[in-house]
Amino acid sequence: MREGARGAARKLSTTPLRLWLQMIRCTKLIERELNVRLRRHYAQSLPRFDVLSQLRRAPGRRLAVGKLSAQLILSNRNITRLLDRMESEGLIGRRYSKRDRRGVEVELTGKGIALFDEMAADHAQWVEGIFSRLPKQAQASLHLLLADAHSAAKREF
Repeated sequence: MREGARGAARKLSTTPLRLWLQMIRCTKLIERELNVRLRRHYAQSLPRFDVLSQLRRAPGRRLAVGKLSAQLILSNRNITRLLDRMESEGLIGRRYSKRDRRGVEVELTGKGIALFDEMAADHAQWVEGIFSRLPKQAQASLHLLLADAHSAAKREF
């Protein structure tokens, strides 16, 4: 690193970096715990829960594969394999789009709806339990701060 670049790097505040690292640590810890609980209670993963959640909220409980992939909160790597396995278990179905015959839509099945609704109730309780040690006012403040951070990041990128 050039001397000038080192000096500039030292002058930067470490607070944003520490904040980013703390957010990642917190997110990973919570994701890991939710994943463990979903596997233990339902033999499902957090990415599967995410897919079912997106489809449950979608109009007609169906989405084009590309749109589903873009809406996933978690990583959408290996989405095709994930959907293949979920389809083989009867949780989702796939069909060619009526609007665009080249596109494929993913649709939530009755079995997928029933499973998601059961998992969602537990998931909500688990998340509430995880954050229950924070006072309600701190939860509300943190939510607003993170929403502001999200907006700032979107403007940056």
